[in-house]
Amino acid sequence: MKNTLLIIIFLLLYTSLFSHEGGHGIPLKQWELTTTNEIIQADFIKYENGEVWLMDSNHTIQSFQITDFVEADQKYIKTKSEFIHSLNGSEPIKVAPQSVSSFNWALIALGIFLLSFSVFKLIKQKKAVYLTHGVLGLGVILIVSCKNTNSAKTSTVQVPANDVSLMQTFFEKFDGVTTHLDDNYLYVSSNGLPD
Repeated sequence: MKNTLLIIIFLLLYTSLFSHEGGHGIPLKQWELTTTNEIIQADFIKYENGEVWLMDSNHTIQSFQITDFVEADQKYIKTKSEFIHSLNGSEPIKVAPQSVSSFNWALIALGIFLLSFSVFKLIKQKKAVYLTHGVLGLGVILIVSCKNTNSAKTSTVQVPANDVSLMQTFFEKFDGVTTHLDDNYLYVSSNGLPD
């Protein structure tokens, strides 16, 4: 009975590991369109002059007006665009530090307790069955560490300005590759074919 209960708890905790936002890959974001009441999944590419470019899982690029999105998506688009522009310029970037809630601290304490209990029982009674408590404790700590715990607090990081002439020299050694720039971007062009 004890083992069955431990297996059920472990499975519940294990499944929540794969259900947390962000995961361990980069899933496509869901976007809600107000014009068609449609939900699409795509990655953000660019936002400029009121137009938003997204790329779906088939690598098809679509463009929309920012007013086509719900308010939460519009805010996300503007924030993401500001972040990208600050990376390409010398503007400060606002970075949200991570904080741990009291619930997460309670889960960490539970994980440490289970791990300690396992070690104590293993030393005292020398039975491998007590390792399950330790594995469960490590699982709880791992789940809490994978959670997205961003808060609303921000701090700024100064990104140095790009040295465009240095970046252009990186591409000079390749035949058939050219570079040019405008006020905002450095463009690297080629025909895509090897020598």
